[in-house]
This record gives sequence, structure tokens and C-alpha cells, in this order.
Amino acid sequence: MKSIAAVIVLLLATGVVHAQALLDQVPADALVCVSWAGIDSQGQAYERSKLKAVLEAAQLGQLLTQTLPAMIERSNPDDPDALEVVAAYRQLTAVVWRRPWAAYFAGLVQPNGSDVPLPRLGLICQPGEHEADLLPQLQRLADVLNDQEPNLDARIEQRGDALCLLIGPAGEGSLGASQTYQAAAAKVSAGNALVIYADVAAAMSMVDQIIQQTPYDEQSLPRWHAVRDELGLDGIRQLIYVGGFEDTSWRWEAFLGAPAPRRGVLTALDCGRIDDAALTVVPSGATWMQVSQIDLGKIYDNVAAAIRAGGGPEVVAGMDEALATAGDELGVNVPALLHRFGPRWVMYNDPGVAGPMGLGLCIVNQPPQPELLAADLTTLENYANSMLDKDLYAAPNTSGGGFRFKQIASGDLTIHSFAMPMVSPSWALADGNLYVTLFPQAIVMADLYAKQSSQPITSNAAFTELRDKLAGGDNVTGLVYIDLPQTAPAAYQSYVMLSQTLIAMLPPEIAEQTPGMLLPPLGLILPHLAPAASVGWSDDEGYYARASVPFPGASILSQNAMAFGGGGVSMSAMGVGIMLPALGAARRTARQMQANTQARGIHQACVMYAQENNGRYPDELYPLLVGNYFNLDYIISPMSDVTEPADFNNWSADQQRDWVRANSSYVLIPGGSETLNSETIALFGKPSHHGFAGIPVAHDDNHTTFRTDIDQVDAELQAQTGKTMDQLIAESEQPVNTTTPVVPY
Repeated sequence: MKSIAAVIVLLLATGVVHAQALLDQVPADALVCVSWAGIDSQGQAYERSKLKAVLEAAQLGQLLTQTLPAMIERSNPDDPDALEVVAAYRQLTAVVWRRPWAAYFAGLVQPNGSDVPLPRLGLICQPGEHEADLLPQLQRLADVLNDQEPNLDARIEQRGDALCLLIGPAGEGSLGASQTYQAAAAKVSAGNALVIYADVAAAMSMVDQIIQQTPYDEQSLPRWHAVRDELGLDGIRQLIYVGGFEDTSWRWEAFLGAPAPRRGVLTALDCGRIDDAALTVVPSGATWMQVSQIDLGKIYDNVAAAIRAGGGPEVVAGMDEALATAGDELGVNVPALLHRFGPRWVMYNDPGVAGPMGLGLCIVNQPPQPELLAADLTTLENYANSMLDKDLYAAPNTSGGGFRFKQIASGDLTIHSFAMPMVSPSWALADGNLYVTLFPQAIVMADLYAKQSSQPITSNAAFTELRDKLAGGDNVTGLVYIDLPQTAPAAYQSYVMLSQTLIAMLPPEIAEQTPGMLLPPLGLILPHLAPAASVGWSDDEGYYARASVPFPGASILSQNAMAFGGGGVSMSAMGVGIMLPALGAARRTARQMQANTQARGIHQACVMYAQENNGRYPDELYPLLVGNYFNLDYIISPMSDVTEPADFNNWSADQQRDWVRANSSYVLIPGGSETLNSETIALFGKPSHHGFAGIPVAHDDNHTTFRTDIDQVDAELQAQTGKTMDQLIAESEQPVNTTTPVVPY
């Protein structure tokens, strides 16, 4: 199976490198297809392109055709299947770049004699003069696959001047002639070098079949349909991306077929057009800008509705409980907070704020009721500071130093800033705008830019030229602009450090095959860079996007593109500062829910135990453990510092029982029985194992709550048992001196 996985990756991952070609050979029922016309068909369009110049400067061909295969061979010298894959890879890389090819996935089939569904895949290529070299390699790959999985039906077919490596039934018809493909292709016109297509509606049907054929409970398919319909996913028809060379640049277009009327999360993208007035907050010197229409409130409403429709009673109850717990702890209604934000998000980076390293990042939002949003954010600040005082400092910090939020006055601005090393994520409301930045100084500059508005981004000739070239009419709803010649130097530094770190971490036998420089010198790239931009818009047929970049992948040379991809310091730092309180609360809430789940599960085990023991619960947890009702880690709270002994299963019964009594996070009330009384406490969590902030309490009707009123729980226990909580805990932890092993029943 390892070889099967390798070849599947080979067939599909090569398509990611970079196709109107050969679509007549792809079956009409293909769910996903990638087609590349080949560089030989592009003529002078490629010869004069920035892509060709950059590839030659980077020596990428040598890296892909020589260095990478050598590294794989060196790391798998004794694996003949791996060597076969590498040999085929060498031949394919000599063909797939220059010659037309198409790769597709057409769903799953379950042949007779197979226990699992197998994929239908195909790689179709016109190798030209390379056919004599490529054919035996492809045949050997097919043989390797069939040796690993005889039911896979991997084979080579010759269709005119095309070679086909097929896995599974070939299918009928032609994708290029199908109505669904043609309807999508009619919406885009950016050239015919590269085509990526997905039949989303058919993929949804495949999901239905998988769920229906899998032995889940009978509610699985209706619940999936409820989730799908609430999210509006059933309204998506197809997705297509096409790309090609235009002048010296690369131009692409994309279309997501989703006819109106749309429902669910798709409606969150229909937020109105972006006009010049929306761009006045962006300064003309911004090197990166993105305007998006994302209604967080709508997205939450649709996701919550989907969970309620398809999650089942326990999931819905868990969501409601989590939201209520989070709201009680934070002092803020989380769904209401999401609705406080406006649907338009303007983000930009201006070197005039904090230099070129992406630290001048600014996010601007226009909330419909700024005063309500400010009140909620301030409440979160106060909660965060109280938690930090409790968790990080021995006593409340009254000096204003350390990790905490504080307010800074600057003119008529009140800036809320989270003090931390290196950066200080900040926010402020001014003239109806919410500003979020990495430094309080950036708030001051952002507000100044917006109030002056004499030199907005619309006065930048490079920006307006690209936007007007790409504009999809008056209904543009998304916009990105990157001044790559300005952003590349800072981004390049980050990539150089990352690449050298990766080289240093490689095993010696692989590092020997790795070149000392994975990246070409910056000076060889800069001459081939130019500003890049993309626009998005929608109509009653669906959503559109169009872009112009110097070459495919050039946008990674934006520091902020790195940031939003997860690798940049700016968003990482902002995430720490802005999300720290929420993440802390979410983590506590998750742990509380897990503790509740474990308490409820223990009580359910007691009920099953009672069915074989005259309705009586065990007096301690150990009989349930040795009866295999749950594993040892189930009686340890996620908030506890207790660690499960690695050699526990090698201990004697007495040693195991004493350890469970001393270290369990939960206490069973002795003498319990199955009464279904909602007021009778069946078990509770030890406060010392739950941070003393609250404990899970399971009642005899199996409803479980996380109680923060520990004193009140103590009073209820005294009324029920005549003993205090501390007495019950002490008795449950006493070792039992007996040589008689405990049995389940």
C-alpha cells in the first residue's frame, strides 16, 4: 500500500505544479481533473514570460529532476518499489512540463473481492518523442500497483498518440464535451495553459453514497443532509480555475458555480460591492492590501443551524452548554460578539508605520454599533487581566506592567494595548472604524491616514492600473494588491532562514544530496517582479475571481501573504495578543466539557454495572476499571496533574487498586443505586484535580454539570450522605489492605 500511496501522490501532486489539453480523453464523470497544455504549446508566450526567467534563475529544473530524486533514492536504498517510483518520476518530469497531460479522480469503486473502496484515477499524456522511454516505466508502475493490490486494476492503454495509466474502470464519455464542464468553462477566459476542474455536486453525491454504504447508524445520512442543506453546500455546482500567459505575466480566472438564491454560508459572501470610499482608509504607500467581505455573524448562524439540524441531541446540548459556560466565564455573549463586527474587512501593510517587515499590519472594520463592540471587547480585556493576575502573578498586578491589557491616551484616541515582548497588539475605535494593529503607534498612524484621506491607495497608479485591468464590473466584492518589488526583500529573508533551518535538520545521508542553496540570490529574482492583484465578484450564477501575477506562486513573496498562510510573525504575534484571552477561555471550557463527559461516562458505566448487580453501583472506581468499562486515563481529569503509570498493567491487583483510590479525579458516592433521581449526586470531581475553579457533578438521572459553587455542592453532599466533601474524598483515597482481588461483579 505504500507504493500505491506514492503513485497516487505522484499522479495528483504533479498536477499542482502547473490545461485544456486531453480533456476529451477524461471520462465525463470525473470529479476532479487537472490538465496542462505543456510549455511546447505556449510558444513565445512562455519564452518571454517572467516565469521562464525566474525558473532559470532558480535552477528549479535541476532541483526537481536531479536533486529531489537523489534524495528519495538515498533515503530508501533498499526499497525496490520506492526506486521504481523514482525512476518513473524522472521520466515523467521530463515529459509533464513540456508535453500535454491530464490527471483525474473519478470517485471510488469496490471491486468484487475487495474489502475497501478503491480509487478511479488516470494520468493521460502525449509524450511525443519521449514515448519509448516513458512506456516501460509506466508499465512497471502498473505492475507494482497490481502486485500490492490485485483488485486495483492498474494498466496502460494506448489511445492514438496518448499514453494512459489508468486505475480502476475507465468510464465513458468525455469531460470536455459534458454540459457541466462546458457551463463552467464558459465563465472563464484566462488562457488554456492550465485547467483545474471539480464537479462539486457529483462529489456531494459520492459523499452520500459513502455514508449510505458505511455501517453507521440510520440517522447518519439524514443528519449529513441536514448539515449540507443548512450550510448551503447543496447549492454549489462546480469549480473551475484556468490560467495562461498574458504579456510577460501569468493571468488566472476562477468560477464557483452557485446559482441564486443561495443559502447558508454562501450568503455570508454576498455583502455588497467595494467602492473607492471603502478604500480611503488605505494609504497610497501600502505595499499589501486586502479587502474581503466576510460576515462573521452570518457564518456563525449558519454553522450553528447546521449543528442543530444534524448534530443530534447530545451534540446540540454540548454546544449550548459550551456557549453558556463560555458566556458565563467571559462575561460576553459569544454569538452576539460575532454579530458586532461589520461584514467588510480592510487589511493593509504600510512601511511608513513600522518598516517593511510586515509589522505595519493594520486591520480595519466598520461595526454597525461601535459602542456595543467596544463594551464587549473591554469586558474581554478585564477578564483577561483577571485571569493573568490569577494565573501568572502571585497577587493582583496593580502596576500595569507584565502581560496585560492597558489603555493608552493619544489625542482623542483611547488605545487598548496588550503589553508583551517585541510587539503590543492593539485596538481602538475612531470615527466608526475599529482598528487592530501590532503596535499602538500603528493605531495613531492608521487613524491619521483615514482622517487625511488625501493620498489613499486609489491615488497609487500601479494599483489603479491593475484594478481597472482586472475589474469584474461595478460589483467587486473582494480585492487584493501586492507591490511585490517592495515586499519581496523582507519575505525573502524569512524564506532564506527557513530553508537553511530545514537543511540543518536533514539526516546526514539526505543532506549530502541537498544543494547548499535552496533559493537563488534575491538579486536574480527582483528584476522579474511586478505588482500583483486579484479581484472577486458575484452574480446570480456564482462567484468569480481574476488575478494577474508576475508568475505562479509569486504572491508568497509578500510578507503578509506568509503571515496569513501561518508563517509570518505579524499574524502570529497578533494572534497571541488578541486571541490569548479567548484561547485561554476556550481551553478551560474544553477541559471542563471533557471532565463532564468523563463524569457522565463513569456514571453510565455504573448503570451497566448495576444491571448485573441487583441495581447497586460499585462503591469505588476500581471494579469498573478491571471490568473494562473504560481505560485508566478515563478517571484522570484533563485538568489534573496526575500522570498514568506506564507499567500499571504489570502491577498486582492491590497495587492497582490503591493507586486508583489515591489518584482518581472522581469520587463515587458509596452505597449508590439506580434510582434516576435528578437531585441525587452519584459522583463528583475532586476540586484539587480541577483547579479549584469548579467540579463536574453527575446525578443519578445521568445529567452532568460543571459546578463552580463548590461550597453549595458540599452542602448538598452533607444533606445526602451526612459527610462533607473532604470526608468523602479522604475515605475514597484510603488504601485497602486486602489480598482478595476485586472483580467486576
